[in-house]
Amino acid sequence: MLKLRQYLKNLAKAVFFPKKTLHSNLSSHQTEPVDVKQLFQQYSVEELCERAEAYYQSLEHWNYHLAIPFSSSDTVAETLNAFVHLLTALEIAPDMTVLDFAAGSCWASHWLNQMGCEVISLDAAPTALKIGQELTRQHPVFGAQPSHSFLTFHGRTIDLPDKRVDRIICMDAFHHIPNQQEVLTEMYRVLKEDGIAGFSEPGPTHSRSAQAQYEMKHHHVIENDIVLEDIFALARQVGFAQCQAAIYHPFPLLVSLPEFTSFLHNRGFISASDPSLEYLKHTVAYMCNRRTFVLCKNAATLRDSRKREGLTADLHAVIKKTEYHAHEPIELEAVVANTSDKLWLPATARIGAVYLGCHLLNADGTMREFSYYKARLTADDHPVQPGETLRLELRIPAPAPGRYLLECDLVSEGVTWFSLNDSFSTRLAVNVR
Repeated sequence: MLKLRQYLKNLAKAVFFPKKTLHSNLSSHQTEPVDVKQLFQQYSVEELCERAEAYYQSLEHWNYHLAIPFSSSDTVAETLNAFVHLLTALEIAPDMTVLDFAAGSCWASHWLNQMGCEVISLDAAPTALKIGQELTRQHPVFGAQPSHSFLTFHGRTIDLPDKRVDRIICMDAFHHIPNQQEVLTEMYRVLKEDGIAGFSEPGPTHSRSAQAQYEMKHHHVIENDIVLEDIFALARQVGFAQCQAAIYHPFPLLVSLPEFTSFLHNRGFISASDPSLEYLKHTVAYMCNRRTFVLCKNAATLRDSRKREGLTADLHAVIKKTEYHAHEPIELEAVVANTSDKLWLPATARIGAVYLGCHLLNADGTMREFSYYKARLTADDHPVQPGETLRLELRIPAPAPGRYLLECDLVSEGVTWFSLNDSFSTRLAVNVR
């Protein structure tokens, strides 16, 4: 285990000196730095798209790109961290339609499709999309998942109808775009009303880094700076209602048990003498070189029952009588209230449909049949709004003769039973003769 001080030293090196500095690079080669804005003037959008395709066509083999993000041990951890944070910020759920903007070899697309999303991989290089198709051929997703399609981007317009996608994910690609306002306008157009676009990009001094200078000098690739003030201003001009930046740190801090306990007891509030303050400083330093942000089409986005967090309900159930004959349906009356801030999806949803369900228990409380019965909440399959209350009359098939407990609960299909989210279930005793 790293000692705290040594860890902070190592972290400082990783944050402040990730590669050879531009100054040392220029000293060894005695060349003037490339001004990224000059590249904007030198090449058209169409020419830059052609250069992207030329790069992929020049590859002797595709093994490196097929293995992304695991191709480089130097970048895999940070790339996976960036993807996970974007996944969380975008609140991606099954059956959403996700546009993977500048998808490259389509590794993120492949994972999103495995998660149950319909995915559209978009890239300016047709050969990159062919690599993505080869990836899906060699590693097909498990189970029946929505479609995964591939679409060429010509640099200006996205060949999709209005309000086609729920989410847009952009991994380290927006800083290659010279016509950012034009692209943001297209993103806004193809997003649904509650859509969100998420980005993981380098920071405001990216173009001056040694790696960016090398790419621009030798490959004539746009390596632009990502200045959130400018991008957020452009986003608001095209119509995005909410722009938010994420704070996170990809490097774990290993500490002693007393330090860990102290951090938990302090609830994250640290005094000036606490060495964890140095960790906070390095988090700020890391964020100076990384920009993860989301653009929301509407300020208020109504979440739904495809995500477990926050799913709660009030459930009251009464059994009409306690004794039934075999083959006689057990009659219940139930009142269900959506006490969460989430929309409950109807039975037509593949994932996240909310039902009233029953577990069948033996009289001593041991489980007999976990998912014994499920009932739709609405006859016309409309979603249940937050705050809405429903009254249900149920006729549940009787089990074999014996003494039982029926435990009534709400369930979001493929997500969770509500009692696991601290909502109360109801147990009813029944005797079947």
